[in-house]
Amino acid sequence: VTTANNSNYTIVLTEGTLTINKADLAITATASTGNTYNGNSYTGTYTTTFLGSDAASASITGVASGTDVGTYTSNLAVTGDILNNYNTPSITNANLVIDPKPITISGITASGKEYDGTNSVNLNLPTVTDLGFVARDNIAITTTGTFDIVDAGTQFVTLSQSYSGTTLNYTITDQSAQPSAIISPKAITISGITASGKEYDGTNSVNLNLPTVTDLGFVARDNIAITTTGTFDIVDAGTQFVTLSQSYSGTTLNYTITDQSAQPSAIISPKAITITGITAENKTYDGNTTANVTLTL
Repeated sequence: VTTANNSNYTIVLTEGTLTINKADLAITATASTGNTYNGNSYTGTYTTTFLGSDAASASITGVASGTDVGTYTSNLAVTGDILNNYNTPSITNANLVIDPKPITISGITASGKEYDGTNSVNLNLPTVTDLGFVARDNIAITTTGTFDIVDAGTQFVTLSQSYSGTTLNYTITDQSAQPSAIISPKAITISGITASGKEYDGTNSVNLNLPTVTDLGFVARDNIAITTTGTFDIVDAGTQFVTLSQSYSGTTLNYTITDQSAQPSAIISPKAITITGITAENKTYDGNTTANVTLTL
C-alpha cells in the first residue's frame, strides 16, 4: 500500500480470502427438422454457456448424426479439466430428423410395333440417376406394361412398377401418365394360290388351291376369311392363265392386305372323244366297195 501522506497513518494489513464460485454450464442440442435425404450425412448442432474461450478446452461428444431417413437423438456428453470451473452441466438432447426424398417417376415411353395380336410392348425407361435416386441406395426399378387394346391404332399402355434397394429413403410415386404408341397394321401379301388343270369343257370355270389364313400370317383372333374366285382367261385347250378375284372379312383393320399379283396358270387338256354308233346298211352285190353308213351321236 502506498500513499503520498502515509506518514499520517499507521497501516495494518489484514489477510482475507476471495472465493470464486463455479459457474453454471448448460449444453443444449438444437432440434433439426426439414432435412431431406440426399445421400450425405447430416450432423446436429448444439449451444453452450461456456465462458470466454473455455469451450475450446472441452470435448463434447454424442452429437446427433445420420445419413439414411430416420430420427436420430443426440446423446451429448462433455469432458475436460475446464469443467472444474463449472457446476455439473445441464444437458438437453434433441432430435435430428431426416425426411424421405420425394421422387415421381416420369419419362417412361412405349415403342410402336407391327400388329401381332398380343398386348406385349417394349418400354423405354429413364435411368435411376436421371430420376434422382442416389447411387449408394442401389435402387432398381422393374417396369412392365401392356397395351390396353391390341388392335392396330394409337393405343395406351398400362404400366406396373416395383422397386428394390434402399427404398426407405424415398417416397416414390409411380408414373401416372399412360404412355401410348402406334400399333401399325400387319402387312400381308397373298401368295400361294394355284389353279388345277381340267379337261376342256368350253367354260372358264377353274378349281383353285388356296393357302390357309394361318400360313399367310393372319392372327386367329381376327377370324379372317378369304373369298377367292377365278376364271380362265381363255377357255380353249392349252396352258391358260387365271384371273383372280379376292375379298376379305373379319377384323381386317389390323392388316394391309395386298392381293396376289401373279396369275396362276393351269392346263386345259383336250377333251377325249371316242366315236361309236356307226352302222352300215346292207346292199345288193354291185362289184364295188362303197357302203352307206349311219352315224349316231
